[in-house]
Amino acid sequence: MRRNQIDEKGKFVPSVYLTGKQKKEICEKYVKERLSVRKIAKIFNIPGSLVYSVLKKSKITRRPVGYQKGHKQSNSGKTHFKKGLNPWNNRLTIKDERIRKMSNKSQKTKERLFKEGKIKVWNKGKKGVQKAWSKGLTKKTDKRLAKVSVKFKKLHLEGKIIPPSFKGRRHTLHSRIKSSASHKGISVEEWNGFFNKDYTPEFDDRFKIFIKKRDGCCLICNISLDDLKLLKRQVDVHHINYDKKCSIPQNCISLCVSCHGKVHSNRQHWVKFFQSLLNERYGYKYSENQEIILNPRESIKWFL
Repeated sequence: MRRNQIDEKGKFVPSVYLTGKQKKEICEKYVKERLSVRKIAKIFNIPGSLVYSVLKKSKITRRPVGYQKGHKQSNSGKTHFKKGLNPWNNRLTIKDERIRKMSNKSQKTKERLFKEGKIKVWNKGKKGVQKAWSKGLTKKTDKRLAKVSVKFKKLHLEGKIIPPSFKGRRHTLHSRIKSSASHKGISVEEWNGFFNKDYTPEFDDRFKIFIKKRDGCCLICNISLDDLKLLKRQVDVHHINYDKKCSIPQNCISLCVSCHGKVHSNRQHWVKFFQSLLNERYGYKYSENQEIILNPRESIKWFL
């Protein structure tokens, strides 16, 4: 039975009376058939609050609904993934039984779907190695290749990629001089050598070879130059006081690549360390303020 009522504010309020059989049917559909409260309310044409009250009176516990505030998961930590924890299958391979079962199951489902015609194999009926779609096509004949070439040219000019046609090759000396001059912002005629703007012309290959021969090893790890070659580790010339314009023997040392990276932090410590080391080895003199005290005879030696 259903009877309509109107409250004091003039709003419509439906009031429903359920029989004992209807209450039993509601409980059975919720427990046995596992229907939602919304579906049961639609079947009986009643509000959801009434379904909840029937379940409460018959002492039936409600099923957990989503992730509401204050809701506790019954299987928390077993199947649900929590933030900050590694998933159960992290670093597991096909050797693990669980992973193997999952892969076999997915393989079977793929085979079943293929038989039913729901999925198709891309290489069905094709034999041998598949040819590339662009084989035999050129920029003039195909518009797609013309678009791709324009994109590659832009990226190459920006210096983001190296074209695949140039991989494994070397630039000629003329092209290297041309690019070096363009980087410096001068013409090819004004070009005066391969060196960085920060460095002086004195910091050339001849000076670097002198410093490497003088030290004979990396001054931090003490690995000799011959051993560094075998390890395929590059040897750099480092400026002690980090002034690239001061390229003199009293301010330069040889370091391997791995040690050179360590030196660029805690600079004051490394300046003191290297100056004291060169003072012991070669007798170079430095002031308390870490300034170089030049001896004209010593500075001329490396040129001879």
